[in-house]
Amino acid sequence: IVSGLAYGSDSWAHQSALRYGLDTIAVTATGLDTVYPSSNRYLAAQIEERGAVVTEFWSQTASFPSNFLFRNRIIAGMSDGTVVVESRSRGGSLVTARAAFSYDREVFAFPGKMDDEGFAGCNMLIASDMAHIVSKVSDISTVLGWGSGRSCKVPDIESSLTAEKRAILQVLRENGAMHAAQIAGYCSVNTSRISFLLLEMEIEGFIRHISANKYVSLI
Repeated sequence: IVSGLAYGSDSWAHQSALRYGLDTIAVTATGLDTVYPSSNRYLAAQIEERGAVVTEFWSQTASFPSNFLFRNRIIAGMSDGTVVVESRSRGGSLVTARAAFSYDREVFAFPGKMDDEGFAGCNMLIASDMAHIVSKVSDISTVLGWGSGRSCKVPDIESSLTAEKRAILQVLRENGAMHAAQIAGYCSVNTSRISFLLLEMEIEGFIRHISANKYVSLI
């Protein structure tokens, strides 16, 4: 999940990625020594643990309005698809969408009522055939060729795991990043045993150890 660390949809996108153990990248409109908005400082620190915070601007660069438009082209370029959740007839989201379209990336937009100015930009993207209509998650995954739309068979790599390891995977999938002690509690396994299992699963490529002794599922 690539977004801009701003208020609203950006913050929700990053937070949801972290919650479900997905990689996420924040592209900022300031130098790395500044977090804008400042209320997202803690979120930025979490993103650094599970992805990256990147910028093209030097340190001590202030949050100039034009910088946000410049950074949007990077978001579009790094992403397989750009999703516009809500946009007026003019705004930064449309700049990102047009950049993605010019890069031959897929663009998606949520439609709204014709008299709702908050969705005027989304409706325009759809009407001009620049964006696919989105009403559910599968609308995105099908266009991008993700998930069940593919004809190839996915090997059942979990079948080789023991019951203990499958239980650990299930806990991480349901709860996102967790401490080893938390996993031990959920699985009713002592901490020394869980530490051994987590090490094995990390070596096997099923989970990843991130900072602060937390683990996330990779499958």
